[in-house]
Amino acid sequence: MWRGAVAGVAAAVVLTLAGCGGNGGDDSAESPPSKTPSPRTETPRTETPRTETPGTETPSTRPPRTETPPADDRMPATDLPPDMSDRTQQDMLALKTLELQVALREIDSSLGSAEDVDKAGKQCAELSRGSSDAGAAARRFSTPGHRLTEADGKRINTMLSERFCP
Repeated sequence: MWRGAVAGVAAAVVLTLAGCGGNGGDDSAESPPSKTPSPRTETPRTETPRTETPGTETPSTRPPRTETPPADDRMPATDLPPDMSDRTQQDMLALKTLELQVALREIDSSLGSAEDVDKAGKQCAELSRGSSDAGAAARRFSTPGHRLTEADGKRINTMLSERFCP
């Protein structure tokens, strides 16, 4: 039940964020000015001329990025297409983090915090080294006030290896 709800919310978030990128590239289609006066008045801003310092680049002179941005240390590495914009990559990473938190809560309701996302990244590193010890996973995700079982550790390892670890 939760997966369907998460998938629906995730799809809505992605579609909403995809629409935030501007007017679809059609610069000629600007919205007409509002005839209703704004309740607050803004002071006009004057632009200070920018001087270029040798070795610096403005956004208009900067060469296009060809490298993938560094991965978020808290989230297990994800395979995002390199042709996505930085904003889209950030949005997708946030969505994957949310999905991970929900998946952890499905295993145990005490899981899903930012610290648990950190632990998931470390557990993915262990899984990539071939260590799938369920007891170690249970100990990693346990807290002094709440101990996980070896069965919980096995479910965590399975979930991470199937859905989140590359």
